[in-house]
Amino acid sequence: MKDYSEFIVDAYDWQANKPRFIIDQLIPDSSADFGVVAGRWWLGKTNICLEMIFCLATGDPFFDLQVNSVPVVFLDFEGNPINISERLLKINSRHSIPPDGYLNIHNLKDDRFKLHGNVDRLVNEVKGAKVAVIDGTKHLIEGEYIKPSIVKTFGEDLLKAMQKGNFTAILTWQVRKPHQNTLIAPGDLFEIKGAADLIEDATFALLLEKEPPRPLGKGQWYHPPDNNVNLYVGKAKEADQEFISPFKELKYEKNTCEFKQR
Repeated sequence: MKDYSEFIVDAYDWQANKPRFIIDQLIPDSSADFGVVAGRWWLGKTNICLEMIFCLATGDPFFDLQVNSVPVVFLDFEGNPINISERLLKINSRHSIPPDGYLNIHNLKDDRFKLHGNVDRLVNEVKGAKVAVIDGTKHLIEGEYIKPSIVKTFGEDLLKAMQKGNFTAILTWQVRKPHQNTLIAPGDLFEIKGAADLIEDATFALLLEKEPPRPLGKGQWYHPPDNNVNLYVGKAKEADQEFISPFKELKYEKNTCEFKQR
């Protein structure tokens, strides 16, 4: 048993001798932590994740956040390989060259598997990588992916895989809303079925949402373009800074696959 003063000394020693973040303020250097990138269809979750894997592999900043270069694998459970390849080439043109073996892509759309009972399969797919970005998380889940009990089992299996393979995971999460015009706030993630259970266990959560309309006066409204999105930090459990909301106001340029600050 340690008294509180000994615990505090040990905690600071632990922090001093362990790299704290892979992406500053977001991804801890730990196989016991995972993150979530959430949003609805067609808002850019995959594109944000493709940008993220280049930053992770090269050490280039991720939206002004410092990044430590690590081997990363992108597990794609739902994308068209040609479409993903075209986006990768566009993104690659504005990034540093990653070291050999640091940027890996596995397309599993035609070879999907459920994580429950297949923990070793995920460990094998991630082998050699420090971070696994999983796009299309729902395809790994056995049963209805919005049911809390099923998502809880998935989370337990994910942690087993992470600890066995010594990697951290970043998951995309498809958010369901009752009406397409309803906008989501970061706090909503803790109330949406399925998402709530995953977000509660996650170390960080990013939310992509459309730019909201705003009044201009005299009954006039500004209706933003469809490619305007806001990036929110819905949760950053290990962060020692406050994130403004939204974290970034972005415009997505499809021809270059680039998120630009509005």
